Amino acid sequence: DFSSSYRAPLWVDEQSLLAVSGDTLWRIAVPGGETTPAAVPENRRLLAIVAPAHAQRLPRPRVTIALHDPATKLSGFRTVDLVNGTFAARLEEPHAFGVDGPYHTDLSSDGTIIAYVAERGDRPPEVRITQDDLTHSNRITTLNPQVTRVLLGATRLVKWAGPRGEALYGALLMPGNYEPGKRFPLVVKVYGGSRLSERINRFGLQSGIDNLQLLSTRGYGVLLPDAPVRVGTPMEDLAATVMPGVDSVIALGLADPDRLALMGHSYGGYSVFAILVQTNRFKAAVSSGGFTNLFSHYAEMREDGSAVGIGWSEHDQGNMGGHPWQYRDRYLENSPFFYLDKVATPVLLLHGGADRTVLPARAEETFVALRRLGKAAEYVRYEGEEHHPGSWTVANATDYWNRIFAWLERYVPPR
Repeated sequence: DFSSSYRAPLWVDEQSLLAVSGDTLWRIAVPGGETTPAAVPENRRLLAIVAPAHAQRLPRPRVTIALHDPATKLSGFRTVDLVNGTFAARLEEPHAFGVDGPYHTDLSSDGTIIAYVAERGDRPPEVRITQDDLTHSNRITTLNPQVTRVLLGATRLVKWAGPRGEALYGALLMPGNYEPGKRFPLVVKVYGGSRLSERINRFGLQSGIDNLQLLSTRGYGVLLPDAPVRVGTPMEDLAATVMPGVDSVIALGLADPDRLALMGHSYGGYSVFAILVQTNRFKAAVSSGGFTNLFSHYAEMREDGSAVGIGWSEHDQGNMGGHPWQYRDRYLENSPFFYLDKVATPVLLLHGGADRTVLPARAEETFVALRRLGKAAEYVRYEGEEHHPGSWTVANATDYWNRIFAWLERYVPPR
């Protein structure tokens, strides 16, 4: 399947083409269409062929490919000899390529210099170059010196065993003022079903308004954990995958076990409550754009009559595997709403008043329940704002973060 390729196949010679599919470099015979592997980079994701943006054929009998290692999270390049299919030079670094990788990588017309956009946890995207011998790379731009003058936190990869023995990872952003031997408050940002460790080399782990250097520069460590979930048991799986990751950061002597916080947005907001009803270890939590009741989320209807919760719940991210009349108990057991009496953590709920992805009523029913149960909770509704704070007005987006800062400072202050 070549449908996800970002560019047309390249001519190797007059009889064959070269294209990428399924982490394999393929040679396609013309005519006839016989397809054979030209190179298979073991244990690597093959991102793209590196060639001049305007190229229709390769300038040399060898090709450079862009790769990513899912285990180490390193990204880089390798050259492939098209005559014998062997790998030659290699360069792998703790960087992430531009989000639209093939559009952020180019090759000089003579094939000797690769230019590309790359970032890392403590460095915004910059242009880098490397020679085709791939011995090293050089950064040639400093586009945001005002940012890099701030004391930014570095990232490190954390690993732990999941509930079924599988290897799970977390992207840990250290506080900008980290001092070895001194434990720091840890904010765990969750999103069920995602492998958030893949963000380790993104600047601030996440982009735009979600850039988590906002917390690192204020003395917090931030963990983005892998949190795979199965059909029918997302709530159980969230706690079983995330909490060992938290323990691993504590065991490293980094996080303070008495200053843990939890936050998430949208399905991440659901994930926050799915965990909070199963543990009292967090001293503060923030749920934005979230929900707790799968039944009411299933039955949401927008003003145009659409009901996005049905497909989401049955066979997409909700992981229920069917409708509530098939799996009533499954919907019940995976709705934190019915377990809110077990919440022991102060929770800040934030929601856009014009949110049509998760209606504000979902946050309001959660807040009403917490208030009725005598729990520590605060609800803020931003009138006229949609689902993601990245689309909000500057004033409301600023207020959104200031409330988060104040909530964390109140319950898990940096010392």
